[in-house]
Formats: sequence, C-alpha cells, structure tokens
Amino acid sequence: MTPKYSEPYAATVGLRNALITARAGFTTVRDLGGPPLASIAMRDAIKEGGFPGPRIQVAGPALSIIGGHGDATVGLAPNLRAAIEATGEQFWVCTGPLECGKAVRKIAAYGVDVIKFHATGGVLDDGKIGLEQHFTDEEMKAICDTAHQLGLKVAAHAHGAKGIGAAVRAGVDSIEHGTYADDADVALMKARGTYYVGTLMAFSGLRLYLGKGIYTANTEIKARQTLLVWGKALNRAYKAGVPIALGTDAAVFPHGRNGEEVGLMVSKGGMTPRDALIAATKGGADLLGLSRETGTLEPGKSADLIAVTGDPLTDPAAVTHVSYVMVEGRAIPLR
Repeated sequence: MTPKYSEPYAATVGLRNALITARAGFTTVRDLGGPPLASIAMRDAIKEGGFPGPRIQVAGPALSIIGGHGDATVGLAPNLRAAIEATGEQFWVCTGPLECGKAVRKIAAYGVDVIKFHATGGVLDDGKIGLEQHFTDEEMKAICDTAHQLGLKVAAHAHGAKGIGAAVRAGVDSIEHGTYADDADVALMKARGTYYVGTLMAFSGLRLYLGKGIYTANTEIKARQTLLVWGKALNRAYKAGVPIALGTDAAVFPHGRNGEEVGLMVSKGGMTPRDALIAATKGGADLLGLSRETGTLEPGKSADLIAVTGDPLTDPAAVTHVSYVMVEGRAIPLR
C-alpha cells in the first residue's frame, strides 16, 4: 500500500488484484504483507462469496527492525519520523524479544492467518544495512515461539545466508526469497523441514525497472547483485531435497503474470516441470496447512482446479494459458 492509499481503498485494490490472480490460475494464495484491516476485509469478502477470487491467507504487516525493510518512516524528515513513531501506529516495528512477541500478538489479534517478519534487509528498500540479518537470534525466536503458541505459521523474508540460517534455527515455517542460501542453510532447512519459497518472479520484476530512474542508487546496486545469483539457491535447495512451495512476490512485477514462476523454477531453478507443478499445488497446500482441503484432486477435497492449453509436464509455459478456473466449486469469470 502506497502512502496515498487509505485502508478502505487498499481493500478495493486488493479485490481487483485477487481476481486478476485467480484468472491467472491461482486458487489459493498468501498475502504476505498489507494493511491488516484491508487484507482481512479482502480475504473475508471473497470467502463469503461476495467477490470472485482465490482462497487467501493474510499476514498483515510484516515485522521489522527500526530502520529495516518494513519501516515506512525510513527516509522521512526527522520530525515526521518522530511524529509517526509517537503515534505507535507502526507497532510491527519492534526491538527486543518482549516487544517483538507483543507485536506478534497485536497482529494476531486482527485475525490473520500467518505471521511474517523481515529476517534480513530487502532489495527494494533504500537502507544501507544491506541484505544480511536484521533481527537478533533472540528476537526471531520470540517471534516464532509466540506465533506458534497462537497456532500461526511463520514466514521469513530472508536474502542473506546468515539471516536465513538464523531464521531457520528460530523455527520459521518458510523462507521467502532465500537468495543467498548456502550449503549450510540448505542442510539446516532440510533437517528442520523448513519450506523454501524462491519467488523467482520477483527478479523478473526487478529487471523490468532497472536503469529507468525508478529505484534509488542503493536499490539498483542490490538488484543487480541478486540478479547474478537468480535461481541458484533454489537449485541448491531442490537438489538437497528441501521441501519447496511456489511463491511469486506479486506486485514487484505486474499481477497476473504469477504463472511464469513455474517456468522460472524449471529454467532458473533446475527443477523438472513435474516437480515445479507439485510445488505449485501439493507443496503450497502443505506449507499453508491446507493439505486436507486442497492441493490435490481427491474425493472429499475442495473443487479447486484450472484448465490450460498445452501440457505443463512438457512445457511449463502452458500454465500461463488458462482457459478455466474453479475455486471451492465456484467458476471464476475470466472476462
């Protein structure tokens, strides 16, 4: 949500993008970062049948350190930053295990489905801290322990190797991006059963806007560095047998192109088309805790299915040619 958007307006944007995403062949998604009231309103309006769209799990705002990837006051004038901090509205920006645990409880109280935190810096923020570990080991553990006590899974945005390892040791359920995951990270993820979500489409999004004066100098540097290792960590995790689920980081690239992730998992990540499809269906359902409801076509499960032109087992691009979508037994209008 950009600063000019109110939460009510953000909900309408979310409903529009949810329909675009369903039309792209996605019957279930996680929204891993958004204003809590807007995200929940969008999720519930679709669930109640008032609007067409996929089944959605929402995280609300992602926890961040002060000055970190999720701190919206970075770059503001000091007086504006102080004023925003005084309101306490950015309660997801936290310091210390106790404060971070409290922030998790506040987000959970909205009725979210999953907790997300920024274990490392991000590519698109202008921070000079870089892409390595942000929260301390103790803070990450407090976030994970509190969320799990509340029955919520935890997703960690993580790029740098040390931050990835720290997040896995803290107990996260999934690593999002995992750009610089090394052999030690991968071995740890395999041992802990931590899911890897490569979001390779995010790098396609970066490439769209590089060199056009849209990103800051710091962001341009980080983006070009990450493009050099695009898909390499996914390939490392795949070869090691780490559980994999498809995720796209939609909005970094235009909504509706989500299905291109399957092809990138094959061409950049070295996965077979079959295994990429499993990650997009069964893997995602397992990660989201929905395997009894969806993820495979079986008697007693939800009627979630799509029809495509072509054979995705031989041509991953076939999943981008969607001719029919059904979510929980309801057909999605494609026009």
